[in-house]
Amino acid sequence: MSDVAEALEPDVAPHLSHSRKEGPRLIITRSAAPPIGAAAMTSDPALAADLAQRLGVPAGQVRLFFEADEDRQVPFADRWPGDLVPRIRGEALFFNEFVAGAEIDGRWLHVTRATQEGPDPGIMRLILLVGANFTVLLPFAWFFARRLSRPIRQFAVAADRLGRGDDAAALPLEGPAELRTTAQAVNNMQARISAFVRERTAMIGAIAHDLRTPLARIAFRIENADDALRTPIQNDIEQMREMISATLSFVKAEAQPKSHVPVDLGLLLARLAESEASIGRNVALSGRRTATIDGDPVSLQRLFQNLVDNAVAFGGAAEIELRREGGAALIEIADRGPGLPEDKLETVFDPFVRIEPSRNRATGGVGLGLTIARMIAIQHGGRLTLANREGGGLTATVTLEIGTAQ
Repeated sequence: MSDVAEALEPDVAPHLSHSRKEGPRLIITRSAAPPIGAAAMTSDPALAADLAQRLGVPAGQVRLFFEADEDRQVPFADRWPGDLVPRIRGEALFFNEFVAGAEIDGRWLHVTRATQEGPDPGIMRLILLVGANFTVLLPFAWFFARRLSRPIRQFAVAADRLGRGDDAAALPLEGPAELRTTAQAVNNMQARISAFVRERTAMIGAIAHDLRTPLARIAFRIENADDALRTPIQNDIEQMREMISATLSFVKAEAQPKSHVPVDLGLLLARLAESEASIGRNVALSGRRTATIDGDPVSLQRLFQNLVDNAVAFGGAAEIELRREGGAALIEIADRGPGLPEDKLETVFDPFVRIEPSRNRATGGVGLGLTIARMIAIQHGGRLTLANREGGGLTATVTLEIGTAQ
């Protein structure tokens, strides 16, 4: 209302134009006749009297027509029953179209809202201000977000290493108090699990070691027995000795500290294939690629040796292939043996599980080779899977993450 009253002042009206920068954009015209409202407009004597009072003229010299505002949700506005427009601190607000007029010096001044051409300048200024603030604050927001999320990323990486063996580093006690408390709890859990595994491993090793003595006494005492009795018992004793030796070897591998050095898988596999070929075993490495990982060369040698032994024992030959996919090295060791039932491809990784029921060394040992192989792969942050091969046979696939130097 104050903008309308200002526009109708005789000494102000000549200076107002479409280029007005503050307040609403108004069109001011002069006419001999009073303004007439459109069909959709209405009038309010109280508002017209308010405008006349502001101009200091009689109410009969003022006309005011407007479209009633039906919106009852204007923020901070006073709205009483019967009001046609909202008010803020007594000031009438015209959000819709209006036309006002006042008779000044025998002629009528008409005021209407100018048609908006293009975006509203106030809205554009607000958009530019928000955009500028966003541009300025974005680098700071990114920096602080990285700082805040860094302890969480470190926690996730360190937690992922906990399942790779007892030598995994403890989680760093960094970041918010809640994260430090969680890291400490995980470290305590890891320490308890490691102690439990060491105790169980030592117990198994001690039992396996102590069994050698009674087996030796049994073998000595049956020397004078009849051949019909002595031969099967001696075969059983030999199988038990094989199982004990494999168990002790497994325990020693668990207890032995692991080194972590760059290992060239291509060179390691080439030496393995050459060594196997030198003793007359049909083992071939297709192609020659380089892929370096951070790991223990002795453990990795044992991993691939176990898989090659299985391939030769059940398929008569082993085909080794090394390739790279993204950030990982894939080592496939395949054979043309009988393969495995689909429901046994995971079961054979359990300790002492063999599809062929005997424990004869000639038919595959005691059932710890695949268990040890998968354990070594997991300790190196990788995985070992088995799949039946098209045309017959089995393929063992080892996936290991390539070192950052690659």
